Amino acid sequence: MGPAAEAARKEAELQRTTKKGSSPGRSIRQEEPAQDWLAGLPQQIQTIATDDPHFTHKVFRIFLASVLAAEFGSSLRTDPRFMAMVDGVQQQMESDPELTPMIERAVLALTDSSSTSR
Repeated sequence: MGPAAEAARKEAELQRTTKKGSSPGRSIRQEEPAQDWLAGLPQQIQTIATDDPHFTHKVFRIFLASVLAAEFGSSLRTDPRFMAMVDGVQQQMESDPELTPMIERAVLALTDSSSTSR
């Protein structure tokens, strides 16, 4: 088997294993219930000082990373490329003036829920 055929075979195998168990509208990752990613948010948020000048940015980063890890697999949290992706997504979102009030509302909701568990 030549290199091109071998590459095609590996690509086909990767596609088959990636699609196993997935269905339209569902995440490929099925390792944890949907609510598990929410469980640790209050504790993580509580570690940020409320007078931190980057408080909103840090809280939203925790939320965004948690949502993305829940969608794509929590094992990605230790991958530096995943955190670089989170940074890029957050930077793009924060640069959109239409999203700014939504991000602020999300942070307010997250900090309200984490302060009730303090």
